[in-house]
Amino acid sequence: MAVMHIPPAQEGTSDNARTQSLRERKKAETRDRLARASVELLLEYGVEQTTVSEITARAGVSTRTFHNYFAHRDDAFLHYIDGFFTQLGKAVESYPEPAPVVEMLKNILWDFINNPEEGLDSARQIIAVAEQLSLSLPHEEKNRTNEIFDELGDTLFRKTDGGLSRYQAHLAVHLVLAAATTAIEAHITKSITGGRDLKSLFNEAFDLLHRGLG
Repeated sequence: MAVMHIPPAQEGTSDNARTQSLRERKKAETRDRLARASVELLLEYGVEQTTVSEITARAGVSTRTFHNYFAHRDDAFLHYIDGFFTQLGKAVESYPEPAPVVEMLKNILWDFINNPEEGLDSARQIIAVAEQLSLSLPHEEKNRTNEIFDELGDTLFRKTDGGLSRYQAHLAVHLVLAAATTAIEAHITKSITGGRDLKSLFNEAFDLLHRGLG
């Protein structure tokens, strides 16, 4: 799962600080494990069948431990999505300038998909979970999902420094995610692509975004 992890303690750090760092890292790992378990169950059985007891059973922790990290089941879903979009936002912020927006977003998303620690399965999970949450979550949690998308849109808006309006930046986020989703699903199903490799489908999708439909 694409989430930020606390780096290990540096050499020369005090024993107390190292102990604290290790404790915090273990907490982050437990939180991530719960979030991953929630997403796996969501994709296998749907929102209604994904309960806290099922999540904790898969993660190998107690229900009490779950509530040490998340107030509600939906918070675990949102943690998973938030981690991915946080990674994307940091990649946008640190991307070398200047760069065409579509090219930048294509390269960032491809690096994520092509990362052996993340990979195609993680990318599909992110997309599937985001789609399910946007349809099924209660109003308050659905608003949080929208806020996560909006945060990435605002990051892109700042990155372009006036090159895109705020609306255009938010629209670009949704368009590039749709392009990546379509390329991934077409590659997996092979129903309309004749078995072409993912990279060529990915490039074609983003080339079309760059050119426009005409």
